[in-house]
Amino acid sequence: MQFLTLVLVSSDTEDITAEVERLMKPYDIMTEVEPYKEYLDAVVIEYLARQWSLATSDLENIGRQIQVRRHIECGVDEGGLYWIMTANPVGHWDDWDFLDSQTNVWSVPELPMDLDPSAIVTADGIWHWQDYKRSIAEDENQDLREKDDLREKAYSLIRQYPSCLAVSVWCHR
Repeated sequence: MQFLTLVLVSSDTEDITAEVERLMKPYDIMTEVEPYKEYLDAVVIEYLARQWSLATSDLENIGRQIQVRRHIECGVDEGGLYWIMTANPVGHWDDWDFLDSQTNVWSVPELPMDLDPSAIVTADGIWHWQDYKRSIAEDENQDLREKDDLREKAYSLIRQYPSCLAVSVWCHR
């Protein structure tokens, strides 16, 4: 999946590239972290149980199958079935690039009003998916009113940072 992200940086930033890299770094899905438990939700458990012809209530056996077939450490505790992960739990991208670092940087007040960002990273380093998580540009069947609402929601957030520059980057996940 590819998606447009707008990264907001302070207007007095001397090295825009370095600042965008700094703001994007925490969201790299390839960054390994200390092992942690990630609990499987009912949809995933149901899918795996059906795939392996097991009862959805047989968490121990589903966990064993995950370990054997997927080579992922699993367990069951009072919280349910979990696997041990080291992937960045706040990761959103595995690659990104500037669309054009010379022409795709705008002051927020001068930002073109026809962009459809799937994500926004604010100058304080917070990633915002909000309701525009899916790429509007990729969904031609999406109702035009919904597109307008999603775009307005994005620009409403962006307008809260009037003294920033908006930098467009193309992300891949």
